[in-house]
Amino acid sequence: MSKIRQRHGSLRLLGNSHQGRALPADSHQPLSRRTHLVGELASESSELRILCSLRRIAHSLEKYSKNLDSDHNITAPQLLCLLALRGRGGATPSQVADEVYLSRSTVAGVINRLEEKELLERQQDSNDRRRFLLTLTDQGREVAAELPLPLPENALDEGQRKSVLRSLKTLAECLSVTNGG
Repeated sequence: MSKIRQRHGSLRLLGNSHQGRALPADSHQPLSRRTHLVGELASESSELRILCSLRRIAHSLEKYSKNLDSDHNITAPQLLCLLALRGRGGATPSQVADEVYLSRSTVAGVINRLEEKELLERQQDSNDRRRFLLTLTDQGREVAAELPLPLPENALDEGQRKSVLRSLKTLAECLSVTNGG
């Protein structure tokens, strides 16, 4: 019988040792062996295949985020905010938070760090002096354009991209309803 354990925000699937199918998130098995085990588990149910695929995506994004930070001194939330501001005349912090699905307090910290790096600037909203708008600096636009994305543009054709996006939106909505978020 399998159990699910929450550990540092990621799911770990644990099985009885006699089943020989335990897949801890920090497994030291070679990727080919883990992929084979995931394939065995995935044949059991579509729900499990979805969970395993989500776990693989989460793992890949965690690795991408660590590499982004160590190689470019930019965190994934910082990159999300830069990308959300790219091509805009300006946006409020709450607009950015809503677009990238980060809390307003997280975005406030991200804004401070991006401002310290001189990648964005705050400008007072000419229509409402209580608000300020965020805009990218020239350096911020350059960084947003040059940083590698986790999924290269040519990895999927336009039809595949639309199909994946539609499926991910549906899954995100289902998870939000199920988990209250």
